[in-house]
Amino acid sequence: MLSKEVFLKQFEGRFGQFLHLQRCIDGLIKDAFNREGVPHLYVQSRVKSADSAFQKVERKKYESPFEEMTDIVAVRIIVYLNSEVELAKQKITALFEVDDFKSTDKRQPRAADVVGYRSLHMICSLGLNRAMLDEYAGICEIPFEVQIRTVLEHAWAEIEHKQNYKSKIALPSDLQRRLMVVAGALELADRELSNIADDAIEYADLVSANSTETEDDWLSETSLGALVSDFASKSSIPMAVQSSGNTDLERLIEELNSFGIKRIGEARGLLGKQRERLVSVKETEPNTIYGLIRNAMILEDYPKYFNKAYQGDFFFRFEEVEALANVLGIRAQEFRTYLKNSGVEVFVD
Repeated sequence: MLSKEVFLKQFEGRFGQFLHLQRCIDGLIKDAFNREGVPHLYVQSRVKSADSAFQKVERKKYESPFEEMTDIVAVRIIVYLNSEVELAKQKITALFEVDDFKSTDKRQPRAADVVGYRSLHMICSLGLNRAMLDEYAGICEIPFEVQIRTVLEHAWAEIEHKQNYKSKIALPSDLQRRLMVVAGALELADRELSNIADDAIEYADLVSANSTETEDDWLSETSLGALVSDFASKSSIPMAVQSSGNTDLERLIEELNSFGIKRIGEARGLLGKQRERLVSVKETEPNTIYGLIRNAMILEDYPKYFNKAYQGDFFFRFEEVEALANVLGIRAQEFRTYLKNSGVEVFVD
């Protein structure tokens, strides 16, 4: 085994390569995840410190530490759900060369009665295909580790590490048992969150399929989103792309409730009744779910909408006023005056 002095000197000589590798893989992963819409909390990378690396060399008794140590450079990816761990794994496999033999899936316990730390550890390299590119010169064969875990798995790992609870005898037996109960509860919560997310997708599919099972259900963000998406698709109404996780429909559902629309079947009926008129509204930009639903209520009964449902949290562009007035069969100026008297601001470019 190398002496500490020799190891630290060699580490210092290669530190520039490690740092360059860290920056490259960090950028590649973030770019790919953002481009392909992979849900994640964050991507974090680091280069192990020289002292920490040597401590591992001593502990593992590495003879050739720079070949045997696979986590000098490492990336941690935190996702929200178990299903997203698999999605992130697929993207990492597509991005890099993965050493399946050295990779370990620590999500699978060694025995049925073992609970605690859970994470997927993938050992990767940039691969020979990138070796011919100048920006990756000298770093393509250096292994690095990619850890992928859920938010709850990460929370447990951080607590376990900080409190030094990794050993089975870290605490007196009664406290150790309580700790394991907590670990098991977190694992169950993680699994149930993923199940809920899967069931929500199935429920949205039922709503889109116009299932009689859901027609009397109270409106929710899930059902309203599915209902409008299906309606717009079948009506050939262009819709703006909504960023994942960036939809807050609570205020819109409050407006619908104030208008007298509280159940899925009632919302479907409103859209169906106003289908032809909604298609006739000539929007200058693709519709949003907010715009489409509000247009439906306005076209159904605009005095009722502005007297009972409108909450004063948005304004109209003049071209929107013209488009709605044309379908309503009234003069744009008349409609604009009505809006002004109702306290609704009309913005003129």
